[in-house]
Amino acid sequence: MQRETALALLGITVIVVIILVAYATQLLRPSTPLAPQETAPPPTTAATTPAGVAPPTLPAPPAGAAPAALATPTVRPMPETPPVIAAPAQSAAMPAPSGALNPAVLPPVPGMGALPPSPSPSPAKATEPTVPEPVRWAQQLVQQERPQWRIRLVTAADIRLGAEGFSVALSGDQLEVAARSPVGWLYGLLEVADRLRAGEPVPSRWQWQPPFPERGWVEPVASLVPSRWTPATLQSIVQQRLRSLAWHRFNRWVLESTGQEPFLTALLTEARTKAPLYGVRVVVWAPLTPAVQAWRQQGGCVVTDRPTPAPTAVLWATDMKALLKADAPLIAAPLQEGHLFAPLLPPALRSVPRPQRARIVLIGGPEGAHEGLFWFDPEWAQAIVRSIRDEGLSGLWLRVRSVPTLWGAMAFAAVFRDSDEPAERRWLRRWVRRWGNRAGQWLAAFRDVSRIMPEVVMLLGTAPDNGRPFRPQFGVPLARFFDRRPVDPAWGTTVLSVPDTVQQAAALERDAVLTASDIAQRLHRRAESALFALTQLPEPAEPDWQQAKRAAMLTAWLGKHFAHKVEAAMAWLQWERGDRTAGRTVVAALDNAVQAWHRAALVASALYGPVNAWAQRLPEWQREAATYRARIAPALP
Repeated sequence: MQRETALALLGITVIVVIILVAYATQLLRPSTPLAPQETAPPPTTAATTPAGVAPPTLPAPPAGAAPAALATPTVRPMPETPPVIAAPAQSAAMPAPSGALNPAVLPPVPGMGALPPSPSPSPAKATEPTVPEPVRWAQQLVQQERPQWRIRLVTAADIRLGAEGFSVALSGDQLEVAARSPVGWLYGLLEVADRLRAGEPVPSRWQWQPPFPERGWVEPVASLVPSRWTPATLQSIVQQRLRSLAWHRFNRWVLESTGQEPFLTALLTEARTKAPLYGVRVVVWAPLTPAVQAWRQQGGCVVTDRPTPAPTAVLWATDMKALLKADAPLIAAPLQEGHLFAPLLPPALRSVPRPQRARIVLIGGPEGAHEGLFWFDPEWAQAIVRSIRDEGLSGLWLRVRSVPTLWGAMAFAAVFRDSDEPAERRWLRRWVRRWGNRAGQWLAAFRDVSRIMPEVVMLLGTAPDNGRPFRPQFGVPLARFFDRRPVDPAWGTTVLSVPDTVQQAAALERDAVLTASDIAQRLHRRAESALFALTQLPEPAEPDWQQAKRAAMLTAWLGKHFAHKVEAAMAWLQWERGDRTAGRTVVAALDNAVQAWHRAALVASALYGPVNAWAQRLPEWQREAATYRARIAPALP
């Protein structure tokens, strides 16, 4: 009995020991790491509008224009209706809308789609075992569309391709991209990916070289980063924006800054590491604060208004004569006095010897009078890009303040990619898949709308208003139509002011000048044509198209307002010269101007919300009309 008990206890002891050993072994064994949970890459946006980008998100390649621009975490996405523009004080010049109006991410461009999300890693089929991350990303975009293709990257011997050019050859399922640098491979692969995503054929052979060296995207750095940010947020912002810039062939990222943003140093540090891989050079346009000085000392490029031979400095100057004397490797000058009113380069460039033009980069685009309004004019964009190329300038740094931002950006970016294709053919080819035979109607309406504010600027000029930038889109009192001067005839067109038109009406050589009356008629014609087309076209489902249509309607109604206002101004001067029959014209024209502004305010409320500059200035124009009616009424028959 004792022996059986002992054996039982021994068995139990052995079992306990075995259990304890197994448990100890389990505790000491290293745990198998779990595969990190895959997270979808942040949405990219194309290089689109100050608020979010859709071709540069210019944000994540301007959203859509090919790759989309920055993703939500990297950049505040552009809302379906843009932010509100605060109304100006009565009779005070309207200040430029804040950076909030310029989303960091560009909205998708019509027919261009959004920047494709980063594809899931897949076995690389390229023959090269190691290539930079941006090139791998571009390869994956191509392989998403054509998984069966083999991609071969070749170092080209043709020096004409330069550092950015590429040549592509497609034979069966073999795609060969030849370039002299990884940046050329990147551009070539992105071009193929864009054509595939748009459903366009890929030619068996073609080449690309940039039209000029400097192709910059200018944006306020404050619009890029949310108030609450982390290092991971900045990394995402930088990567998505660089992808967007590369998609649209922008090779300069110009950051307008106060130099005091808390995230500036961290953002620049991140950009310094990644930008060269995308063929992008980061430029800071800011006062020389400690953060900017540190960036400059580390070899970073800055824009300054003080002449310096430093190779990393860009001199900002508005006097072309001073440009000739400046000892600076690169000189930045305004494209068109802070506005965009003609498809021309500054007349002062004619005085610059051609060899020295290679140091000049122009800065501008649909800004100034276009801010907050619609602009999409591929023909004008092509004319400007071609002129810069043909005149031997260093390039263009594009600043877009129109909405949707990406649309303005893409009008130029498409010309960077092909300067010789007829300007509107690319858009017709892509939009016809979305709109059929109505694609041409959209283009024509957008063209008319885009040329409304240039007419206004041609008549009223670009001079500051009481020391503030002139922003006619937010309203111009009737009295200002009598003292503002038109643009300089050196721009190629002689425009007569309202007073000069009234005084010289009988002696005008109609072929030599453009009168205020001509401007009013052209505004009526463009606005009515656009409004008729836009009301007949279907309501788009896509948010960027909805925003474009609303912004175009807003701009068209402003065109009607200004047409009536010019007529009222001319009639008032005739009234003052003793023509009592002109009194009724003044009253009727001002009433019509108020009605047009009211319609514009309704559209602006749908676009920006009920509190916006147009809605808030309506009472001012109503009081103005009442004032002139009261002055004229006693003398009316």
